[in-house]
Amino acid sequence: MKKLLVPLFLIVYINSGLAQNFITKPGFFKSEMENDMADKVIKALDQLYQDMADHDLSGEFLTASHQDLTMAVLNRYLISPLKRRRTRLGNFTNQIMHLYPIAAEKCMVSIGHITKTTSELQYQISLIADISGPKITFSNPLHHYARYWKKQRIGNITYHFRESINVARALAFDEKNSMIAEKFGISPDKFDFYMCDDEQEVLNLLGVGLMAERTGQTRNGFGVYLKTICSIMNHEDFSHDVFHYYSGKVNASKNRNWITEEGVAYLWGNAYYTDKNGEMISHSRLVNELKAYMTQNADTDLLDLFTNNTKIFKDIAPEISVTSTISGIFAQEVEDQKGMEGVQLLINCGSKNRMENYFKAIESLLGVTKKNFNKRLAQLIAKYE
Repeated sequence: MKKLLVPLFLIVYINSGLAQNFITKPGFFKSEMENDMADKVIKALDQLYQDMADHDLSGEFLTASHQDLTMAVLNRYLISPLKRRRTRLGNFTNQIMHLYPIAAEKCMVSIGHITKTTSELQYQISLIADISGPKITFSNPLHHYARYWKKQRIGNITYHFRESINVARALAFDEKNSMIAEKFGISPDKFDFYMCDDEQEVLNLLGVGLMAERTGQTRNGFGVYLKTICSIMNHEDFSHDVFHYYSGKVNASKNRNWITEEGVAYLWGNAYYTDKNGEMISHSRLVNELKAYMTQNADTDLLDLFTNNTKIFKDIAPEISVTSTISGIFAQEVEDQKGMEGVQLLINCGSKNRMENYFKAIESLLGVTKKNFNKRLAQLIAKYE
């Protein structure tokens, strides 16, 4: 008899776990859909949340045509934040906020995630439910929200926008896209590029109605994910992260040194953020600003600026990094002396102990040490006009 008790206990325990309902209906919930179909959608949504419960997402309950993008958005804006907070969906009250038809055999569903401890709404995610097949599946609403937008193809980039785009900027980005890919010895990819005024519009376009960590934030874009980009502050150039995209295609994550990566992204692309006039910030502009700073501050310790990432570019944009600016200067010198092979050695000098490994790499490639850092860097800065 004792031998049977343990398996019976396990069966009861497992079944109780599988029976957990992740999706609840608040008292105010209403829907124009028939009750039976609404219940089926909610049940299917609960299965999707079972799939995500332990910070994992198999794709079993995602619509095949948009599966990868849906998975990327859910991972970036819901699953990964929960991991960072060391919590899980089971610690939230996950309420269905909206459920309404948007087309034949499709409906929009919105879920609010409310902390059980503080009763605060932390996340709100919208998905499209496809009810046409034998199994209800879910997808990201990006293509639905942008279905009436204009399109224009510039080289390998298809821009999606409401009114117009700056063609000169778009052409410049297309050229950078090709240039960066070719430096890595691979063919440039084609991208779908959605023009958004700010980060909150990006989030809404991706079905993220609320993310507590990003409330009030405006200056980030989205991408490159599954060859999809959403703009930074309605600017047509996304070359900073396109560099990271191509680097990730050819370089192992464990080897990529992010001091180097950011420096080369500044150098070949841009500084990611726009200035006060809405323009992207070039590396050469930042080097000349650094040169002016050195003139105004004769006792500048460049090594100290580099290692501490002192904020000296606040008048241009508060996020700009002097560490990345200086890293870009050394990357240019490595490319001039050693070519792309040298740049790859610099990129792949190690992801852990990044500052220590970076100094080892520039000493090996350029002979730059902490002792001669200021002198050698000043010489390189003097080359810029």
